[in-house]
Parts: sequence; structure tokens; C-alpha cells
Amino acid sequence: MIPTETETPIEQAKRTIENLADALMDIPIYTVFASDEPPSALLLDGWCLGCTSRSFDLALQPWLEAQGHWRGRSPAVFIDDIHLHRIAFEEANYSEDTHSIFGQTLTGILLHELAHVAESAPDFDPPTPENHGRAMALISLSHASEADLARPANWGHGPIWVRAALHLHQRAKKIGHATDIQRIYCGADYDIPEPTECKAALKSEKRLLAGVSIFNIRMIDAPPDYQDLWSESET
Repeated sequence: MIPTETETPIEQAKRTIENLADALMDIPIYTVFASDEPPSALLLDGWCLGCTSRSFDLALQPWLEAQGHWRGRSPAVFIDDIHLHRIAFEEANYSEDTHSIFGQTLTGILLHELAHVAESAPDFDPPTPENHGRAMALISLSHASEADLARPANWGHGPIWVRAALHLHQRAKKIGHATDIQRIYCGADYDIPEPTECKAALKSEKRLLAGVSIFNIRMIDAPPDYQDLWSESET
């Protein structure tokens, strides 16, 4: 959907993000916002500004159908735009810069979640009751994992995720949606190499693979320097 003059700045930012998601991934993406009021039982609690999973669209299917938005299987991401607008408001010190910062923050969270989507091939298995049951079971497992403090140091943000995030960051910038790479990292204290180190290790890859589907990049060997960087960080 293209933003219109009758939309508020927040609504325009949301529609821009929806269009950006589709453009970057080359397939339709269900982009769901907290202000859309999706079922709270499907979302992670507290600090989570965004989430996704391979079967998240199936978990959302009944709600999407009720909204008239279901169009078949396709990756889905959730973004807590309400919390992000509050963060942007505070970061802008309650000034007119709020909308600009809000847009950049939304972009960062979107790229973060889309990088997770790009870590594996999209799941287009039929929306059967069995597959829906598995999707809901995964949601329950995710909620249980939130209470488990025994997590990997990188919290699921490894070399495949970082590589996809850096490619998406470059592609978004090229079509006019620049944002600080740290907004993709969401300020989280992941025990992983710094984004500047990862960018340097990828060298010219982002340019050379600019025409490759974001879903196919993971199947191409990363530059040796990038592999070495991660090998060193994991020792």
C-alpha cells in the first residue's frame, strides 16, 4: 500500500515499512504492527521489539483472515511500533525529530527480523491443521524459552544472520532507507563481532551479490576473512 496524504506520519511510516519489506525480499511479507492489535498470545513479552519464525504466518492466519489480509503462505514479521514510537520520542528529546527517528528505528527492527527470515528458505507448506498445530507449538516453545536464562551468547544472531542483515542494510540504503547499523542490532549485547568488523570482512561481497536473492546468499560461501572472523570469535 502506498502512503496517502490523509494518513498520519505514524501510519505513513508503517506503510513505508510494509513496502520496503516486500521490495527487499522479492516476495510478499506479512508485516504486523502492535498498533494493529494482533493476538497478544502470539507475541513475546516485555523487551521484544520484533519477532518472526518460519511458521509465524500460520499462527497469525486466523487473525489475518478476520482482517481480510490473508493471501496464502508467506513470511510474517511483527514490529512493536507503539514501543518504538515511545523510544523515538524520548531519543528525540520530545522534538520534531521524533518522526524521522521513528522511521529509522522501524527500519532497523524490520531489517533485523527480515535477516532472520533470510536465514532459511521460506516455508510454503500447505496451511493444514497439522502445520497450524506445529506453528502454535513453536509459539509456546518460544514463550518457554524466554523464561530460560540458559541461552547461547549470540541469542541466535550468528554469522548467517549478520551476513543477511548487512546485505539488507546495504540494499535498503540503496533505495533510500538508510539507518544506522546499530539500530539493526537493537542495542542488544550480543556476544558477536562488531558490525564494522563484519562489513570489512565481507569486503566487496555486498556489491558483487547485489542481484542475488537474499534467500540464496546463505548458500554461497562467505569470504574467507568473514569465516575466519567468526571462527576466532567462537574460540
